[in-house]
Amino acid sequence: MSWRKIPFLRWSFWRMMLGMKHLTTEWQVGDGREARLADHVVKNAREGDAADAIRVIDEFAYSESFLINVGDEKGAILDEAVKRANPLQVLELGTYCGYSSIRMAVAAPHAKIYSIEFNADNADIARRIHKHAGVSDRVTVIVGTLGDGGVTADALESEYGFGPGTLDLVFLDHAKEAYLPDIQMIVERGWLRRGALAVADNVKFPGAPEYHAYMKENEGKLWKTEEHETHVEYQSVIKDLVLVSEYLHPAMEPSRVEAQVPFPLKLQPRLTYCEVDLPDSDNDRRKQTCKPIDQGLSRSPPRSSRSSRRQNPQQESSPHHREAAVPTHKVTEDSGRGSGLREVHRGQAIHNLSTVRDCRRA
Repeated sequence: MSWRKIPFLRWSFWRMMLGMKHLTTEWQVGDGREARLADHVVKNAREGDAADAIRVIDEFAYSESFLINVGDEKGAILDEAVKRANPLQVLELGTYCGYSSIRMAVAAPHAKIYSIEFNADNADIARRIHKHAGVSDRVTVIVGTLGDGGVTADALESEYGFGPGTLDLVFLDHAKEAYLPDIQMIVERGWLRRGALAVADNVKFPGAPEYHAYMKENEGKLWKTEEHETHVEYQSVIKDLVLVSEYLHPAMEPSRVEAQVPFPLKLQPRLTYCEVDLPDSDNDRRKQTCKPIDQGLSRSPPRSSRSSRRQNPQQESSPHHREAAVPTHKVTEDSGRGSGLREVHRGQAIHNLSTVRDCRRA
C-alpha cells in the first residue's frame, strides 16, 4: 500500500493528469474508471452496508484506478465536521461517484442529503452505488449546478424544502472556481442556519484561492474557519487544505426577514428555540440566552393584541409589524447596545417580527 500512496508511480494517476482538460469539463477522467467503479462496488461490497461500500471504493482507488473522491484521509475530516453539525439537511456540491455522500450518510444517520452533480452519467453511477450501499432513501442526487441562473436553486426551494435556516451543512467539492459564487448565493438565499458548517475540499490543490480569501476576509464577522492541512486524496505527497467554516449568522435586515419569513408563521416541531432583539435600554452587554419553547407560534394573534394594534395606528401601518402569540419564556438579549430582559407570557404578542433573529433546534 505504501508505494501506492506515491502518485507518480501509478499509471492511473498519470492517465488522469493527461486527461485533465476532459476531467475539468466533463468531470470524468475519460477512460471509463467511474463506470468500472460502480461495477466493482456492486460485485465486492456487501449489499446494504454503507461502511463496506466506503471500504471497497477506497481499495479501488488505491489498487485499481486513482479517483477524485475526497478520499480516506480527508474523509475523516469531513466525518468529524458532519458529526459536529449533527445535521438534518445537507447540501453537497459535486457528487462525482457518490463516495462523500455515503460517508456523510454514515456520519449523520438522520440527515437528508441533497447532492448536486453536473454530469448526468456520474449521477447515474452515484445512484447505483447509493442503492447498493443502502443509502438511496436518504441521498438524493440532482443533475444541475447552482451556477445555472437559479434553475437548480429554485428547484431546491420548491421541490426539496430548502428555505430560511433549513441547511445545516454544505460540502463543496466541485469546480473550484464555483466555490465562492455558490457559497455567496447560499448565504444570500438565507438557507444556512446559525452555526451551520461549510466544508471545502481541495482549497490548496488544485486550489480555490478566491474562496480562501473570502473566508479570511470574513473571519469573525460572517464565518469562523478552521484550516486542516492534509494531502490530496489517495496519496501522501501532494499537500492540500480542507476548510471547515462555521456560519456566524449576522442579524438580517428587516426587509430580508419580511421577504423570507411570511406571516402567518408556522414553526416546524423541531424548531424550539428563538432569539428576540429588544429595544435599546442601556449600553450594558449581557449574556444572550433563550429557553426552549414548548409550542410553535400561533397562526392568529390574540384579541388583546388586536386591541392594542387599534390603539396604535402607526404600528398597524408599518409593513414590518406582525403579531404572533408565543408561550411563556424569558429572553435575555446581548446585541451590544440595547440590552434588556423581559418575560413573554402565553397569549402576549411580539409586535415587531423584524426583531426575530433566529430559530434553531433545541
